[in-house]
Amino acid sequence: MPLAFLVLLLGIAFILQQYTEEAAWWTQHSALVLRASDDLQRAMADANDQVVRYITDRRPIDLVRYRQAVPAIGTRGRALERIVRDNPEQALRARIYVSLTFQAAALLQRYVEYVQAGKMDAARALDSSSSTRQVAEQLAAAKNTFDTRERDLAVARLAYLRKRVSIFGGVVIAITLLGIVATLLSTGRFGVRLAERLRLLADNARRLGAGEDPPRMSGSDEIADLDRVYQDMARTLRRERRVARTLQRALLPQRMPDIYGVRISSAYSPATGGSDIGGDWYDAFPLTSDLLALSVGDVAGSGLLAATIMGGARQAIRTAARENADPAHVLRVTNRTLCADGWLASAFYAVLDLRSRTMRFANAGHPPPLICSGGEAVPLECDGLLLGVDEHASYAVCSAALPADGLLVLYTDGLIEGERDVIGGLEKLRAIVCDPGLLQVKSPARAIRARVFERIHARDDTAILTLQYAASPLPAGAASWSFDARDARAARRVKAEVVQFVTGHAPESDFTTVELIFSELAGNVARHTSGPAQLRLERRDGTLTMEMSDTGDAFLYDRPDYIDPLSESGRGLFLVHALARDVRIERGARGNTIRVVMSSLQ
Repeated sequence: MPLAFLVLLLGIAFILQQYTEEAAWWTQHSALVLRASDDLQRAMADANDQVVRYITDRRPIDLVRYRQAVPAIGTRGRALERIVRDNPEQALRARIYVSLTFQAAALLQRYVEYVQAGKMDAARALDSSSSTRQVAEQLAAAKNTFDTRERDLAVARLAYLRKRVSIFGGVVIAITLLGIVATLLSTGRFGVRLAERLRLLADNARRLGAGEDPPRMSGSDEIADLDRVYQDMARTLRRERRVARTLQRALLPQRMPDIYGVRISSAYSPATGGSDIGGDWYDAFPLTSDLLALSVGDVAGSGLLAATIMGGARQAIRTAARENADPAHVLRVTNRTLCADGWLASAFYAVLDLRSRTMRFANAGHPPPLICSGGEAVPLECDGLLLGVDEHASYAVCSAALPADGLLVLYTDGLIEGERDVIGGLEKLRAIVCDPGLLQVKSPARAIRARVFERIHARDDTAILTLQYAASPLPAGAASWSFDARDARAARRVKAEVVQFVTGHAPESDFTTVELIFSELAGNVARHTSGPAQLRLERRDGTLTMEMSDTGDAFLYDRPDYIDPLSESGRGLFLVHALARDVRIERGARGNTIRVVMSSLQ
């Protein structure tokens, strides 16, 4: 009898082993199928990205990369069909998904051919055609159907196996209780240990589903292997989310422009309870020495694709603003871009005149920013349709004045929806914004974020951008620029604006002197620092003062009486000394400032 019980227990243990091995195999197989599906989507996205870069920059290398990326679509499509060929239903869905991907690739190829042939009207017609949108929608739906079905199959298979394992675990315990004392003593320990490990496995699975990080099960049996597979998959997903969040932060501005007399601060908060990243953004960039562009927005949806669309929308606003800073024009261009991609977004865009403190703005379905002055928060109301709804939509342009002691706050809806009460959240935000102490902190945006989420968790991503006049605006006859001295295009643009600034105030022959001194100062910053530079010009009493500030290490310069013409060092500042009336070099808290005074202005 003991031997019979032992044989029976061994048989049940063998069945349990088969179930656990089968569960591990199905888990690995499902992960492989989903990875192959994502690889196919990435291959198509890579080809599309190269085409977008080629259309934007017209660089031949982008076209070469596109042609290199196209074969990967077919390779990965065939790989996906091969993996699921043993499952007729999934094989059919894979064929549909792959076929639609090939159709999308063919449309992309036709689009490239039209562009190469100079048939831009045909290319745009193809891009906006109903057949193209239909293929894109069917492709997205096919991938979603395929991935969803694969996950459902995996869950159903694992649930069935888990149920069978639980049943046989109970049988093991029952047999050990019914066995003779010898069998109970010899096999009871095995059954209890097995049941405990199954319980730990189920508990670990529940904790992983809740986003926790349970300890790995010890041992080298199949249950421990299955637990390791579960945890490896969960850690891979968390790692991918971290990568995605890093990408999203990289798509946001890394630093705000440094503008004389203006304090700009920003803050970004990811959702604490969500499983995916969002598409919120903020941005501030100078258009000219007197105009500053501001934007804030939120792409509908979440995930890596939403973050990518966010980066594209933010860049579309910048590009459109460089061509024409009018708020209505900028939102119209951005709206057409999102309509072509089939995405929705809310956005607020404004152009601030730094001298007059007047701001012209347009709103595309975004929560209105607030201007706080004198203890009262006033919303900047301006109606406009969401971006991506109607490609023919137009946008009204409104205007407002920013008081010298006021605070402008731009934000996304996550800031007022933390407690699922938009009206209450807005009232709370108004009270925080109008706190007099907020104007004294180093970063009002971060202070607002800390106050709003002091006792609640962020349910959605939140972006905040604030602006205030830290001092009086630029005086008459003064201008400032922030630029990267290592960016040749930016340096040339600033030099042209410098010449335009002095036009009419100096003899034409002196323009060369101004250009030469600017070039030497910018060249020093480019050679000896990481690149960021701040330039300020001021006309006063017939003189022109040029100040160039950098963030590099301190340096000392003693003007020599003679410079070796063959030397590569020191010629620039020697030449500046020779052309200018006065040159001074100062070391500040954040870098060096060279102040050059020229006396040629009339």
